[in-house]
Amino acid sequence: MRDNDVFVQLNGSIFSKEATILREELIDCIGQGYKMFTFDFNEVKDIDSTGLGVIVTIRKRVLPMGGNIFVENLNPKIREVFERTRLNRRIDLK
Repeated sequence: MRDNDVFVQLNGSIFSKEATILREELIDCIGQGYKMFTFDFNEVKDIDSTGLGVIVTIRKRVLPMGGNIFVENLNPKIREVFERTRLNRRIDLK
């Protein structure tokens, strides 16, 4: 966490098992009052629908609180996943 923001350094593959753990940790952060999240995908090799669902879930929870999420450092493969699912239209990709 940086200041009032949560910086999430992701790595490896974000599949069902990892995504479930990540979602619970991030929901706990929201419960503590955090509402700005930056997801760093620099070290992510692959992501499935459950992993994408975590990003969507966190976004849906923080927007009504005046928060937002940001996704940065996407490699071409992961960027393509965001584009195919059209998440790039709803999430700020850097």
